Amino acid sequence: MDRRSINDNQGSPLEHLPLSPVDADQPPSGEMSAKVVQDFAMSPSLGNPAAGKKRQGAFELKFLIDADQAADIIGWARHHLEADPHFDPDLGDGYHVNSLYLDTPQFDVFHRREGFCQQKYRLRRYGCNPLVWFEQKRKRKGLVRKRRVPVDQAEIPLRLDQPAEVDWPGHWFRRKLDEQQLRPVCQVTYQRLARFKNTDEGVVRLTIDDRLRAIPAEGWTIPTGSLEGGSLLEGKRILELKFRGAMPGMFRQLVEEQRLQVTSFSKYRTSVAVCIPPEIRGDIAPPSAPEPD
Repeated sequence: MDRRSINDNQGSPLEHLPLSPVDADQPPSGEMSAKVVQDFAMSPSLGNPAAGKKRQGAFELKFLIDADQAADIIGWARHHLEADPHFDPDLGDGYHVNSLYLDTPQFDVFHRREGFCQQKYRLRRYGCNPLVWFEQKRKRKGLVRKRRVPVDQAEIPLRLDQPAEVDWPGHWFRRKLDEQQLRPVCQVTYQRLARFKNTDEGVVRLTIDDRLRAIPAEGWTIPTGSLEGGSLLEGKRILELKFRGAMPGMFRQLVEEQRLQVTSFSKYRTSVAVCIPPEIRGDIAPPSAPEPD
């Protein structure tokens, strides 16, 4: 496996974590309606503007953790945070995330080429829900912004095969497909545990992803459940802490107690490195030697 795709940077100590964003507004805290809290709980990314509108952005810090750490953090989360309102009762605190990732014929997103290095495009569904999200994810100065529009799976062929209608909220996504020649590359699934809370410092969200699996794309098919095979995480889990503004005190304490190190793990690049041969994705140099354990 090409470890460059799994972890592009070395872990960062706590003192290097972002303290405040440059251009993001703090979400309202204290008195928030149940509907607003539920919208923030689903994240992308800690907000719920009108469909297709750009979001303000939030910090999403990632950490690779082992099974023992995951058990400790899950216990901590269940004590300090609330269950995600969208959880699947059969999965406890979580749900399945099923995605179809897109890239150019030259794999410009995978290779982080100019104009593509800070963004990803995907079609995503939660569990077997017939509602599919057309989504763009961008990251700049540590802030993650997600723009997306919901589409019923029955309408997907219509939306992809014909020019976008100007009055359709997702016309921006369809236009991007044409402009950047984006097409399906790989299916990716994983199981996510999610907890959140409305604190005095704003809404915060904690997720732990496990059972990451990937296969090459089969047209525009979006998985409806977990793919078969072993996890690409090799016994690890992906912890993500999401928040706006300064890093919340409860998260800072958790990071310190668990001695967590920030990582830039990419599910998409890890998946491509595993299921797409180097000669197809156009690697210029052979993969680097695996890092020592």
